[in-house]
Amino acid sequence: MIDGMFILPVANDNKVLNIVDFHVVGGVKKLNNTNYNSWSTCIMSYLQGQHLWKVVNGSDVIQPRNDMNGAIGKWKVKAGKASFVMKTMVEDELL
Repeated sequence: MIDGMFILPVANDNKVLNIVDFHVVGGVKKLNNTNYNSWSTCIMSYLQGQHLWKVVNGSDVIQPRNDMNGAIGKWKVKAGKASFVMKTMVEDELL
């Protein structure tokens, strides 16, 4: 892996693919027209493991009012990560 890119051997050449080109990210197959039930279970577990589930399920959506110990910055990073995961875990034709 180089700078977030995977280099895969193809025949005798190297082809560089961005990680979002894969149909499986973080061990979870991207949402498509046929896999909602299994995807929703897997994505929930993945987000819980990454400490992002509360942002996605709506229980941690309000930005902190004070910045004790950098709470606002930490919340913004967490919200950004959750948004990125959700956007990259859906096949392009469904976006």
